Amino acid sequence: VLHSLGVEHCYYVITPFLSGNPLLCDCQITWLLDSLPPGTKRGVPVCASPPRLAGRMLYNLTVNDLVAWPEDCDNGCTCQCHEDSMTGWAVYVNCSGGNLKQLPRTFPENAWKLDLSGNSVEHLDERLVAKAPGLRSLSLRRNLLSSVDRSTIPENVTVLDLRDNRLKRFPLDLVSTLNLTSIWLAGNPWSCDCEDYAFRQWAEGHSDMIQDADEIFCAEGFNVLVSLKSFMEVGQKELCPSVVSKAVSYGIFMLVLAAAALTVSTVYLKYKREIKVWLYARGLCRSLQCIKEDDLDEEKSFDIFLSFSSKDSSWAYEHLIPRMEAHGFTVCTYDRNFKGGFLIQDIIHEAVACSRRTLLLLSENFVQSEWCRWEFRVAHHQALEDNIN
Repeated sequence: VLHSLGVEHCYYVITPFLSGNPLLCDCQITWLLDSLPPGTKRGVPVCASPPRLAGRMLYNLTVNDLVAWPEDCDNGCTCQCHEDSMTGWAVYVNCSGGNLKQLPRTFPENAWKLDLSGNSVEHLDERLVAKAPGLRSLSLRRNLLSSVDRSTIPENVTVLDLRDNRLKRFPLDLVSTLNLTSIWLAGNPWSCDCEDYAFRQWAEGHSDMIQDADEIFCAEGFNVLVSLKSFMEVGQKELCPSVVSKAVSYGIFMLVLAAAALTVSTVYLKYKREIKVWLYARGLCRSLQCIKEDDLDEEKSFDIFLSFSSKDSSWAYEHLIPRMEAHGFTVCTYDRNFKGGFLIQDIIHEAVACSRRTLLLLSENFVQSEWCRWEFRVAHHQALEDNIN
């Protein structure tokens, strides 16, 4: 039982006799018209399908009768059957220049190519995916499209023409998910900003797929750095000026911050004690425990400044001072550790300042001495200033 007949490998002219066969009269048998002897009716088959040609004698048909495909062809479109090496036959749907504002409602079975150029289509829906899943070539040139969603394009499309629309964003999701072999993009007002940098990187490695790469230009008014420039000639610095400037600004800020941190660290290491003393004296450092009282006393010459009345000096030198020094304390007295020739007030100030603590030999003689009371006030003031007990 033969279901098909091919003559592509026949090297001699033959005269086929096919009467009595349920012949499908479409574009796949156009060759048979040329094989029929002129004027003969003997052995000429009768068409069994499609319905519009059923019962008609093949010799009464023309090539146009076999190629025309009105089944499911929407108004405003012309549909023709063509031989196809992959599927045997395919339907080309031509809806160009029909002033359509939306996609056709129906598509013929096995629609392979759709030409919608020169219409007023503003957006695509999922009709193509549902009605023409086998579509491989799609022309949307010269329409009013401002965007093309990936979900509206059948997955078998390999040829896509998007020229002369209102597209502003390059369709990265389309080119990265479809198995395209050819795409046209020129004639759109591409904004050419940082959002298009990923597509620019893709285009760099797929320039052979973009058939009009040299004709794609950035629109005027969006990004002044690239207005009217060829898209394939612009780089990241032009597409993303704000990102680059932000990166530079961030780098400069980090350098300044690092330099400031280095300067502060150097100053701190050099004047560590002075800074700690200043903070401690103002109560800013005690709660943070950044300095101990021992740190404040680190560079002082004496452990104790002993303040006493001159009337008690014998007892101090004979009993008190020897006992303190025996325990390892260094003791300062203004009459023993300071030379004469200076004001007594200055000597007292210096003695208090260069000693870690001030010890008052409190006696009746001390209370009655004006200078002893002066020493007490100086020692008290120093303690308040150093914020220590």
